[in-house]
Amino acid sequence: MNNEYISYKIQAYLELNNSGSIDTSHSNILQIIQYGGTVDTPLSMSIDVWNIDLPKPSQEILDSTENITRAHYLVSSSMFVQNRTTNYPVIGEQFDMLYHELNTSGSLSVSGSWFQSIKNVKDSYPKP
Repeated sequence: MNNEYISYKIQAYLELNNSGSIDTSHSNILQIIQYGGTVDTPLSMSIDVWNIDLPKPSQEILDSTENITRAHYLVSSSMFVQNRTTNYPVIGEQFDMLYHELNTSGSLSVSGSWFQSIKNVKDSYPKP
Protein backbone atom coordinates (compact mmCIF):
# COMPACT_ATOMS: atom_id res chain seq x y z
CA MET A 1 0.00 0.00 0.00
CA ASN A 2 1.74 3.14 -1.19
CA ASN A 3 1.38 6.64 0.20
CA GLU A 4 -1.52 7.62 -2.06
CA TYR A 5 -3.45 5.90 0.74
CA ILE A 6 -1.75 7.93 3.45
CA SER A 7 -5.06 9.21 4.84
CA TYR A 8 -6.19 5.60 5.41
CA LYS A 9 -2.83 4.77 6.99
CA ILE A 10 -3.19 7.75 9.33
CA GLN A 11 -6.78 6.81 10.22
CA ALA A 12 -5.60 3.24 10.92
CA TYR A 13 -2.82 4.57 13.15
CA LEU A 14 -5.32 6.71 15.07
CA GLU A 15 -7.77 3.81 15.49
CA LEU A 16 -5.04 1.44 16.64
CA ASN A 17 -4.11 4.04 19.27
CA ASN A 18 -7.69 4.54 20.51
CA SER A 19 -7.99 7.93 18.83
CA GLY A 20 -10.13 7.03 15.82
CA SER A 21 -12.80 9.57 16.71
CA ILE A 22 -10.50 12.55 16.05
CA ASP A 23 -11.80 14.62 13.14
CA THR A 24 -8.75 15.07 10.94
CA SER A 25 -10.59 17.04 8.26
CA HIS A 26 -9.57 20.39 9.78
CA SER A 27 -6.31 21.73 8.37
CA ASN A 28 -5.17 23.01 11.77
CA ILE A 29 -5.19 19.40 13.04
CA LEU A 30 -3.72 17.50 10.10
CA GLN A 31 -2.34 18.49 6.72
CA ILE A 32 -0.91 16.15 4.15
CA ILE A 33 1.29 17.61 1.45
CA GLN A 34 1.71 16.16 -1.99
CA TYR A 35 4.80 16.63 -4.10
CA GLY A 36 6.31 15.17 -7.22
CA GLY A 37 4.06 13.47 -9.71
CA THR A 38 6.18 14.42 -12.70
CA VAL A 39 7.87 12.21 -15.25
CA ASP A 40 11.11 12.40 -13.24
CA THR A 41 9.66 12.37 -9.72
CA PRO A 42 6.99 9.93 -8.55
CA LEU A 43 4.05 11.29 -6.58
CA SER A 44 4.74 11.37 -2.85
CA MET A 45 2.75 12.50 0.16
CA SER A 46 3.77 13.25 3.70
CA ILE A 47 2.38 14.72 6.90
CA ASP A 48 2.99 18.47 7.05
CA VAL A 49 0.88 19.49 10.09
CA TRP A 50 0.26 17.11 13.02
CA ASN A 51 -1.64 18.63 15.96
CA ILE A 52 -2.86 15.42 17.55
CA ASP A 53 -2.05 14.21 21.07
CA LEU A 54 -0.14 11.20 19.76
CA PRO A 55 3.39 11.01 18.44
CA LYS A 56 3.54 11.81 14.74
CA PRO A 57 3.86 8.41 13.07
CA SER A 58 6.99 7.58 11.15
CA GLN A 59 6.79 5.98 7.72
CA GLU A 60 7.88 2.73 9.38
CA ILE A 61 4.88 2.85 11.75
CA LEU A 62 2.47 3.72 8.93
CA ASP A 63 3.84 0.81 6.90
CA SER A 64 3.78 -1.72 9.77
CA THR A 65 1.85 -4.93 9.14
CA GLU A 66 -0.76 -4.14 11.79
CA ASN A 67 -1.32 -0.62 10.46
CA ILE A 68 -1.49 -1.74 6.81
CA THR A 69 -3.98 -4.49 7.71
CA ARG A 70 -6.23 -1.92 9.39
CA ALA A 71 -5.79 0.56 6.52
CA HIS A 72 -6.80 -2.13 4.00
CA TYR A 73 -9.94 -2.75 6.05
CA LEU A 74 -10.72 1.00 6.04
CA VAL A 75 -10.25 1.17 2.25
CA SER A 76 -12.53 -1.83 1.68
CA SER A 77 -15.12 -0.36 4.07
CA SER A 78 -15.00 2.92 2.19
CA MET A 79 -15.39 1.15 -1.16
CA PHE A 80 -18.26 -0.93 0.21
CA VAL A 81 -20.18 2.20 1.21
CA GLN A 82 -19.38 3.95 -2.07
CA ASN A 83 -20.43 0.95 -4.17
CA ARG A 84 -23.69 0.46 -2.31
CA THR A 85 -24.53 4.17 -2.40
CA THR A 86 -23.87 4.34 -6.12
CA ASN A 87 -25.85 1.22 -6.95
CA TYR A 88 -28.96 1.59 -4.82
CA PRO A 89 -31.92 2.94 -6.79
CA VAL A 90 -32.46 6.65 -6.15
CA ILE A 91 -34.88 7.27 -3.30
CA GLY A 92 -37.72 8.40 -5.60
CA GLU A 93 -37.52 5.12 -7.52
CA GLN A 94 -37.50 3.20 -4.23
CA PHE A 95 -40.65 4.99 -3.05
CA ASP A 96 -42.27 4.26 -6.41
CA MET A 97 -41.44 0.54 -6.10
CA LEU A 98 -42.88 0.48 -2.57
CA TYR A 99 -46.03 2.33 -3.63
CA HIS A 100 -46.74 0.05 -6.58
CA GLU A 101 -46.17 -3.11 -4.54
CA LEU A 102 -48.46 -1.89 -1.75
CA ASN A 103 -51.04 -0.67 -4.27
CA THR A 104 -50.99 -4.00 -6.14
CA SER A 105 -50.75 -6.55 -3.34
CA GLY A 106 -51.60 -4.59 -0.21
CA SER A 107 -48.35 -5.58 1.50
CA LEU A 108 -44.61 -5.82 1.04
CA SER A 109 -42.89 -9.13 0.39
CA VAL A 110 -39.41 -10.49 -0.21
CA SER A 111 -40.37 -11.20 -3.81
CA GLY A 112 -41.31 -7.57 -4.51
CA SER A 113 -39.28 -5.26 -6.75
CA TRP A 114 -38.08 -2.98 -3.94
CA PHE A 115 -36.81 -5.80 -1.74
CA GLN A 116 -35.18 -7.57 -4.68
CA SER A 117 -33.43 -4.42 -5.93
CA ILE A 118 -32.03 -3.69 -2.45
CA LYS A 119 -31.06 -7.35 -1.93
CA ASN A 120 -29.20 -7.43 -5.27
CA VAL A 121 -27.06 -4.46 -4.22
CA LYS A 122 -26.41 -5.89 -0.76
CA ASP A 123 -25.48 -9.27 -2.25
CA SER A 124 -23.22 -7.65 -4.85
CA TYR A 125 -21.40 -5.52 -2.26
CA PRO A 126 -21.37 -7.41 1.06
CA LYS A 127 -20.08 -5.78 4.22
CA PRO A 128 -16.34 -6.36 4.66
